[in-house]
Amino acid sequence: MALQGDVRSLNLASVLQDLTANEKTGSLTLSEKGRTLHLWMENGVIRMVGLGTGLGPSIAVGLVATGKVPAEDLPADVGATPEPKLLKKLVKKHGIEDADITRALANQMSEHALETFLWGEARYDFIDGEPDPAQFDVTHRKLGSALSTDNLIMEAMRRQDEWEPTRRAILLSGEILVADPSLVPEKADPVTRRVFDAFDGRRTVRDVLELTRLGPFTVYTAVAGLRRSGAVRPMEPNDALETARTLSRKGDPEAALGLIEYGLEREPNNNELRKLAASCHEALANRTSAIGHYRQLAASHIEEERPEEAIATYRKMLSLSPGDLYAHERFFDLLLSLGRDDDAMAAAEGFALAARKAGLPDKARDAYTRLIGAFGEDEARLTVLADLQRNLGEAEGAIQIYTRLIHRAVKKSDDEVALDRCDIVLQLDPGRKDILAIKERLVSGAARRHRAQRRLRRLLGAVLTILIVVGAIGVYEVIARIEISQVRPAIVEATADQRHRDALLLYDELEAAWPWSLAVRELAPDREKVEEIHVEGALERSSAAEEAGDMLAAIAAADDAAAFARRPDLALRATRRAGELGEKRAVAEGRFTEGIRKLAAELRAGTAPRAAEKLAELDDPFAVAGLRERLADGDRDVRLAVVASLGRIEGDDALDSLVEALADPEEQVRTRAARHLVRRTGQDYGEDRVAWDRWLRQSGPTDATLIHLVLVAERVAISAGEPAYVEWRVVNIDATATAEIDLPDPIGGLRVVDGDGEARPFVRPELIAAEGEEAPTLLRRRARLAPGEFIGGRVNLRLLCPDIAQPGLYRIVWAPRIVVGGADRAWARASGVVITTAEAGEGGAPVRGP
Repeated sequence: MALQGDVRSLNLASVLQDLTANEKTGSLTLSEKGRTLHLWMENGVIRMVGLGTGLGPSIAVGLVATGKVPAEDLPADVGATPEPKLLKKLVKKHGIEDADITRALANQMSEHALETFLWGEARYDFIDGEPDPAQFDVTHRKLGSALSTDNLIMEAMRRQDEWEPTRRAILLSGEILVADPSLVPEKADPVTRRVFDAFDGRRTVRDVLELTRLGPFTVYTAVAGLRRSGAVRPMEPNDALETARTLSRKGDPEAALGLIEYGLEREPNNNELRKLAASCHEALANRTSAIGHYRQLAASHIEEERPEEAIATYRKMLSLSPGDLYAHERFFDLLLSLGRDDDAMAAAEGFALAARKAGLPDKARDAYTRLIGAFGEDEARLTVLADLQRNLGEAEGAIQIYTRLIHRAVKKSDDEVALDRCDIVLQLDPGRKDILAIKERLVSGAARRHRAQRRLRRLLGAVLTILIVVGAIGVYEVIARIEISQVRPAIVEATADQRHRDALLLYDELEAAWPWSLAVRELAPDREKVEEIHVEGALERSSAAEEAGDMLAAIAAADDAAAFARRPDLALRATRRAGELGEKRAVAEGRFTEGIRKLAAELRAGTAPRAAEKLAELDDPFAVAGLRERLADGDRDVRLAVVASLGRIEGDDALDSLVEALADPEEQVRTRAARHLVRRTGQDYGEDRVAWDRWLRQSGPTDATLIHLVLVAERVAISAGEPAYVEWRVVNIDATATAEIDLPDPIGGLRVVDGDGEARPFVRPELIAAEGEEAPTLLRRRARLAPGEFIGGRVNLRLLCPDIAQPGLYRIVWAPRIVVGGADRAWARASGVVITTAEAGEGGAPVRGP
């Protein structure tokens, strides 16, 4: 009996029920869209399932599905391994019995048969008789496996209900999935494990279907579960790029191209993928495909305003295909638009040759015309261009340029060059009468008479210019002498009153204002005498102050001497003196710093009853550095004692440190610091750090440009895991003057100090930023700041200093090397910001001051 039709007119369940009811024996073939499955029935019972070409379902896969064999014992390419050989190995290893094999085969027969119920447009054809060995593995008949039609239909109905949500979870069978072993559910069944192990970062769901031979429903169900758990995810273009790079480096460009094409389908504008695609095609000698990718890559570079990369890409294209007219033309256009005239000329030569070979000489002429417009009056380049056109056979174009060059040479009286170019033009076109006339005039001497007249005019012009310059110099000198005469009484008065420093400042102002004046140079001997008196006196005051025990006064006097000393012997003595005192200061400050650290440790530990009192009674100016370090101590009592000592110490350094203490998270510390500032200065700005800092800068030396450095934090207390943003600013607080500053690397001046006074490891800002953030931006090299203007940026301290992730109290200070008006002002320093980090969940407190 022959039975034919399609499932849209009679569904598969009805067909199987009919064959079962009539106890038919024969083969039922189902086919749809290139897929085929054979069912052989004996007296209405399904005994075998055939996959074609003499194959049947995999018993080895069935053993995994029924839990008799671990999934890892099956090779990844189970379909490529002979079944008898594989079964023999598994039976021996796991003691598999005949009944296990029969159940495993029935399991896989059922999976493949159930798949056909999802074929919505399948055709069926039933033929009576024995099974065809070309369609079935007839050895399976002996194993006695059988499928109940009723059970099969009921299971198919259940799976049809689950099919749609499962299929939607899979997305596309052509999607490559990436596996994450750490997210596989611990209680995953063997089939799910088998499916998961098949994903190697290059396989699609369709590949896994073919590889495992488990059947679509089983595979899709397993994949849907794995996707929900996160154990597999669709491959992103960047994943494809990295894997493809690895394959390319291993010498497998063909496999890499499969992943590259997958990535480009999803992200066509990914330049890294396209560059790798071109490279792989090159490796496979697919020049046309490589050039196609390079062409798109160059267009993308131009669109993104990355001309250097576009130039390199066009050069690559032309190395692969020297006759590519499109690449020649685009390359020439790009170089010309960038103003790279010499490179454009070289590119024009290649373009012209390619255009002539392609039978398009007009394109070459157009390129020459554009080059002439770009070169303007550049004689050297026009000469090269004319020679190039002559060599390429573009006689008319070459003659036009040579004619222009001849007229220029005549105008400059360069007869030899003009005659050479006349000869070149006459070789190209002997009939050019205008060029013949020029040549005859040059030879006859008429040109020489014209040249003599022009030389006379030039001489008169030069004399007039000299007179103007001499007059300007005279006016400059007269004004300088008037200025000197107005300032000289002040210099004489300052010298008579022994205010030698003021006199030197007036001398130096005159030198700066009139650097080329002879009158100013005449003042040099007088300045040298005043300099000797002032420097010698400053050095004597420095020695006397040191003997009296006033080291700060000694240092100030030595620095003053070094600032004005110019005569080599005086400069050497002053510099040495300042250096010696600087070393002594460093030793003294180091001794105090170590002692303060010990007192702070004793106070925290409670081991010394008078530690707080000793720490609060320090009054030596050299203790300021060590006290400032303790402003970031984790113990509030230590910081209170430090503020007390800073309030006792005279000098601007102590005031700076008190301003820095206004950033403390504890209100009591801030209040005491503000109280000391009011008492010491007579000013009252409360706890406003910026106001105090501005006042301190403005009350400093009057000859200093008023540049103010500020650190601003968004929070004081920062929970673990959160960003720690700090803003830096360079502010011109002068009310009238514009400041020119150079600040090469402001981030480099930041320093993070922990509660023990140790600097934390610091990461350079050019390292990659956290996801979703921009890397810290360095200030441009030079800036002009009008009064009140500032320039700055914001940095995440967690990127620069990852160690502050640990809970604790930290002090952030900023002291970059800043150049103001051309003078190196390394003194510029911002008061620090004190921040705390807390355990996760404690939250943060708002900032007190900047």
